[in-house]
Amino acid sequence: MGAFLVLFGALFFGIASLGAVSLWDHAVPAIVGMLFVIGGMLTMVLPSTQTFAFDKTQRLLIITREAAFRRPVREDVKLRDIAGIDLERSGDLEGGALFRVALVLTDGARRPWTTYYRSGGTQMRAVVEAARHFLGLEAPAATNTAVRLVAVLSASQRRSTAWLLAAGVAVFLVFFFVGARLLWLQEARLIRYTPVRVTINATRIDEIPVSGGSEGEPSYRPVVTYHYEIDGERHTGQRVTPLNTTGGHAWAAQRVANYRIGQAYTAWHDPALPTESFLARERVIVPYLFTIIPLLGLILCGLGIAGLRKTRI
Repeated sequence: MGAFLVLFGALFFGIASLGAVSLWDHAVPAIVGMLFVIGGMLTMVLPSTQTFAFDKTQRLLIITREAAFRRPVREDVKLRDIAGIDLERSGDLEGGALFRVALVLTDGARRPWTTYYRSGGTQMRAVVEAARHFLGLEAPAATNTAVRLVAVLSASQRRSTAWLLAAGVAVFLVFFFVGARLLWLQEARLIRYTPVRVTINATRIDEIPVSGGSEGEPSYRPVVTYHYEIDGERHTGQRVTPLNTTGGHAWAAQRVANYRIGQAYTAWHDPALPTESFLARERVIVPYLFTIIPLLGLILCGLGIAGLRKTRI
């Protein structure tokens, strides 16, 4: 996960270096990329650790939990309260199973060393056997050498959970493809379009009411009508930003105020389709949000599906 976040942040740094002329256009994707890189590095280099020390002199199991920027936390368990040490397994097949070590206390309670299962059953079996030998504990019966402790779900719960995860995947996929499409359009236009001189004909602000008649503030779209010539042919346009986006009234008013009727400005047009053009090389954050948030949702749904496949009644 940490490596994925770093690579995703590097992608945003690459976007920040292309298709922008103002500091703000560079800054937004660069800041987002920096946050992803920092989060990824912290995920990789700052994991918490737990140390389990069996001390016969003090007759204690000393559990020490340490993490960066936090004081170590110590917990003592009396050795006489430990009835056994088991290797818990998640999954049926040995080759695809995940494991974790757990204490079995004299009152019947189980204390897993970690909240998660992981691979490396051979190494964890060696840890279990070493601890049993040190404490003089007998191994459990053969049928209990690898206790399967997994989430107990009924058939109806498994079905409802599966349908919920499937619905989540479908929704996140729709939003992801919408965001990917918008992101591709924005970046392609910023990179591919070439400059052209245009003359402003008119300006206005269009109010976009809330859909469905529901309550809420309307959005506004700046509209600047202009004309330009390519190879002797006259073309007109009215798109201000690459995606023709909307925003608050102050935002729209500021963009309209940047252009005066009758004045010439530099716009950008598609060399392959001269009728397509826009005025301001300005990125918007919406495509990034529509891509990143669904992607994270898909990752979480994937983890949920993987965990559901490992659960058994």
